[in-house]
Amino acid sequence: MKQARLPLPLAIAAAFCLLILGASCANRGLGGAPKSAAPGTETGGRSVPQRTGENTGLAGRIAFQGAEPGHKFQIYVMNADGSGITRLTNTDENLAPRWSPDGSRIAFLCLREHSMGWDANIHVMNADGAALTPLTHTGRDATPAWSPDGRQIAFIRSQAEKTAIYVMNADGSAQRRLASSRDPMGSNTGLAWLPDGRRILLSAKRDGNRDIFAIRANGTGQTRLTNHPGADFFPAPSPDGRKIAFVSNRDGGKTELYVMNADGSRQIRLTNSPADELYPTWSPDGRQIAFARRDDGHLYAVSADGSGERRLTSGPGTQTSPDWWGPPVRSTGHRK
Repeated sequence: MKQARLPLPLAIAAAFCLLILGASCANRGLGGAPKSAAPGTETGGRSVPQRTGENTGLAGRIAFQGAEPGHKFQIYVMNADGSGITRLTNTDENLAPRWSPDGSRIAFLCLREHSMGWDANIHVMNADGAALTPLTHTGRDATPAWSPDGRQIAFIRSQAEKTAIYVMNADGSAQRRLASSRDPMGSNTGLAWLPDGRRILLSAKRDGNRDIFAIRANGTGQTRLTNHPGADFFPAPSPDGRKIAFVSNRDGGKTELYVMNADGSRQIRLTNSPADELYPTWSPDGRQIAFARRDDGHLYAVSADGSGERRLTSGPGTQTSPDWWGPPVRSTGHRK
């Protein structure tokens, strides 16, 4: 993978490292059998993956960034069981795909190399890879997150050694800043809109801790949801907004998958493996959580209670940063 001739702005460089290096090395061709998760405990197309044959009953589509050995990351989509893999992009370095709420479009981070270094901008394309359009042009943008109505996209913009949360219309117009922070790693430690459209989740460093916060969609009223000496990041709300999945290294250094109530209460660990878990994303019915495992470069899914872990991908290269989409599932009223 080529190196930038000049350094990126600090925040975007941090995003680049976390998305690529933190997601495992793209030159590793690994397989291996899936590992079993421990019960939850409460605390404070090309030759990328093929269907494993053991995953059934998983609905919807998963977008992800994948890299074949020796190649740059591109955007792929697959069925939620790991079948039907299709590559959507072919040029530049393309990361962090995020479905629009109706599943018709995908926003993502495009890293483009030029004579002076790299530019990082938010692009959007149709779900089949057509009509690829840049939405930002500053060269300092990352981490797109759609509003629940699909009309807006929140994202992180690097400003010297600061990062700022911006919101723009889905066509790239009316870009406006909501909040800023001296947190260069905040450019890719998670950004997600809650289903009610009123608040945005983020990971930020305050008082020496990296924790999960919620702010109102107008940038006011920040609420701290976690407060732990470990690092908490990649918040992902459940489809009904009652739960938030996230990852943390609070219990022994490796990042594990956790879930909590939307108000920050009842924080429960779902996985217990020697590997790093990253990028949680919920199934449309809220019963499953997919995530990336750094050490082997594959995507996994686990039930929302931590049981039934299974691997979704296999084969060479690295697959990471998943985003699960499917038609909304109407609540039956029996879920707690």
